[in-house]
Amino acid sequence: MSTDSKGHSPTAIDKWLLVRYKKYASKEEIPNTVSSIMMRRVHDRARVHVSIGMMFLAAAGMFANALLGKYNASHGLTLEKIAQDYQSQYKQRKEG
Repeated sequence: MSTDSKGHSPTAIDKWLLVRYKKYASKEEIPNTVSSIMMRRVHDRARVHVSIGMMFLAAAGMFANALLGKYNASHGLTLEKIAQDYQSQYKQRKEG
């Protein structure tokens, strides 16, 4: 995004972001062109918030995966056992 003197024509997502980050009270108040600097700052804030949200989701996924792995290990389900079962079933299908 350039910082030209004409400004930036906001799209529907840009308008939603401008209202979300309280630069304007409603979508109707947003002019046809807004400052490129303001739009860049709003995009930067949105990018930071999305990144933080993705970090939390990744951390929750890693935590859930660790718990699932511990649960499976306590019940004797391991990759070696799954591979052995698959090999034995494959041999049985091949023989008969």
